Amino acid sequence: MECMNISLPEPLKQFVDGQISTGRYGSVSEYVRELIRADAGSYQARSGQA
Repeated sequence: MECMNISLPEPLKQFVDGQISTGRYGSVSEYVRELIRADAGSYQARSGQA
């Protein structure tokens, strides 16, 4: 797996940390991967790609 670093303003970091603290996600990486998968699926649906 490749590594990618991102910078977030403090309010967004707090939001992400809050999402992790709910227990739904095990890590920040897991949360970000889920967001990217959802966005990719949405993009495919809009563009008609399978």
